[in-house]
Amino acid sequence: MPVHQFTLIVEGRDLQDDAFIDRLFEAGCDDAAAGRIDGVQYVDFYREAASYDEAVLSAVAAIERIGGFQVIRVADCIAPRGHRPHLRNGGAGGDSPAARMSTSTPFTNS
Repeated sequence: MPVHQFTLIVEGRDLQDDAFIDRLFEAGCDDAAAGRIDGVQYVDFYREAASYDEAVLSAVAAIERIGGFQVIRVADCIAPRGHRPHLRNGGAGGDSPAARMSTSTPFTNS
């Protein structure tokens, strides 16, 4: 199956909280890295799925199932080719894909 790269922009509690990172991992998001830049919280995904839509919808469901967060936008993740952030080591680092978004799409659940 192909790997789809995208970023979810979220509002809610602090994504940098260790308890959130544990819940994110337990919700099946071991293919994600959470971060924040200029007050905007995001979760980068490198998700294996049959389609882009399936990847995004499963990630949104996992984030919202944790509780206390709302996905407000989906954006392309344009991390360097071959780069895969690791949730447990603090994410993608200072040069966040959220700072390098090329396109964004408001998230709707329809």
